[in-house]
Amino acid sequence: MVGGGGSVDEASARLGLPAELLGEAESFRHSDGIYPDNAQTVDIFSCMMTQWKIAPNGKPSGLDYNALETTMRIKRVKFEDENDVFDGIRVMELAALQTLRER
Repeated sequence: MVGGGGSVDEASARLGLPAELLGEAESFRHSDGIYPDNAQTVDIFSCMMTQWKIAPNGKPSGLDYNALETTMRIKRVKFEDENDVFDGIRVMELAALQTLRER
């Protein structure tokens, strides 16, 4: 369990973190590929895959943020989570643009 043996409670005390947070981390399988905290952002990004703006040179220049607002509303992103989801989308968008530009 949690970095070198012991229980979640022992690791919690050692690391100074809430046991429920460590329990959630323990139950996450890296083969899932997405941390639970990022699942909603990944879902929204996936929904936005057809919403790329295309520059005059024919290459993607970024996501259409008008569609992003609508997508977040349709997917019922909580108001208090909107900034975190938006920030995560921006990180994913920039990574995607870098990858697309390398091709």
